[in-house]
Amino acid sequence: MSSAIDYHNKIANEWEARYLSGSFARRSRFFEERILSAIKISGAWADIGCGSGHFARKLADHGAAVVGYDGSAEMVSAAWHSAESGRGSGGSLHFEQIGSVEQLPVADGSLDGCICLSVLEYLPNISVGLGEIARVVKPGGVVVLSIPYRFSLVRLAQAMRTRLSGRAVNAGSQYIAFSRHAVTKRQLVELLAAHGLATENVAGFDPFIPRSLLQLTGPSLFFATARRVDLAGCKDTSVASKSRSCN
Repeated sequence: MSSAIDYHNKIANEWEARYLSGSFARRSRFFEERILSAIKISGAWADIGCGSGHFARKLADHGAAVVGYDGSAEMVSAAWHSAESGRGSGGSLHFEQIGSVEQLPVADGSLDGCICLSVLEYLPNISVGLGEIARVVKPGGVVVLSIPYRFSLVRLAQAMRTRLSGRAVNAGSQYIAFSRHAVTKRQLVELLAAHGLATENVAGFDPFIPRSLLQLTGPSLFFATARRVDLAGCKDTSVASKSRSCN
């Protein structure tokens, strides 16, 4: 993942400005209107792979005490700068550099919720990273993540153009060179279930294709909302059966 971190170190100073317009702004609105609005946010939360802190600040604005973690020192610096500049609440926020998503400096079951947006695709092993995220969330806690759709037409076109030309279509698509993973909706739900996370909602998002056409084209990203299952309190420990056997 070091090459991905190097890439994000280089673009950290310009990252927050991307949320002011275009595809980044549309993604931010989607997260606010379709994802956050459906979740009760309180207590201790983490933003894993927080970047410039944009989404961590949204959590804080909704009342959470948030710690943002990122492997890029420059991104962490940018996150502190944005918070101190008054972009967002600036309260109940802390940012910290970490060595790896696979080893979070967080106690077992200590968080009420966690977001991990556009991070898992850069990891050597999605399952290891997702297992670590599940570890730190308490039973009943919420996990929100986003990850690329395997058959996204937009991403496939970006990757093909990059491969043929030897360079990214534009600065916004340079990430393609470092993205390792993409999933189908079924694979995503199964990955979550394998780590004790019961899927509550999976929403497709594409910054360029109207929502009405996503059934035909497929999204660029899946946003999944899941809840940590208390397997110790279940007669049947399978996540799929939790609703029948857990109180």
